[in-house]
Amino acid sequence: LEEKLSEGNPFFTSDVQGRIANGNVAGPQQFPWQAHIKVHGKNICGASIIGDHYILTAAHCVHGYNPKVLYVTVGDFDRSSPFEQRTFSSSVEKFSLPSGYSQRESGKDIAVLKLKRKIKFSSNIRPICLPPSGLSITGRLAIVSGWGVNENGRETNKLNYVYGKVLKNKECGQQYGNKGRIINDMVCLSNKGGDACKGDSGGPSVMENGGSYYQVGIVSFGYGSCGDLSLPGVYTRVTSYTSWIRQQMH
Repeated sequence: LEEKLSEGNPFFTSDVQGRIANGNVAGPQQFPWQAHIKVHGKNICGASIIGDHYILTAAHCVHGYNPKVLYVTVGDFDRSSPFEQRTFSSSVEKFSLPSGYSQRESGKDIAVLKLKRKIKFSSNIRPICLPPSGLSITGRLAIVSGWGVNENGRETNKLNYVYGKVLKNKECGQQYGNKGRIINDMVCLSNKGGDACKGDSGGPSVMENGGSYYQVGIVSFGYGSCGDLSLPGVYTRVTSYTSWIRQQMH
């Protein structure tokens, strides 16, 4: 049991993995690190579990808010079910943003939230691994999960997931042209194999490496411009912030 509950290890089966590229609805234990953030009962952003008190999301999700109004839920996969299986919720004690953060298009779009309550891990609630700073991700496939919105702008109730291929930043910058500047602490995913609108702002993109899953991106911008799915999604590059994240977890 100890091994099964280790971080970055969902209950994936080969059958489930084979279907991810179709942009399917997730099961209750596929993305046990998935979280979502509410303000006054309204879902505002996705997030991920990185420790028993800590949540990772995008800075633009929480910037300007008093931590007291933020509420985090984990263990959720179908938000339409009032009799949801084992979920856990907590208010937020504080959050940390990188020094100099101003807006997501300028980078540093990352935040670490400390919860007031300790998360109790289980088969459907557990943390995602933080990546080693030297992890090579360009050209590989990553999985993006979230509730997000559909092309009509309506929230989906069931957790969804799609694949995206990690692009070189230069290639991504050329595709964006004057619509956005792609800098080193960003990473881009092509909209391969599904609807890019399914991602939640602040939510995770993860990658399998050596039998475990590592978070390589945080949904930042470009992910949900549902009218123009030709543009790659832009994520905060987690490998650029691994040390900073660990410093906030004390």
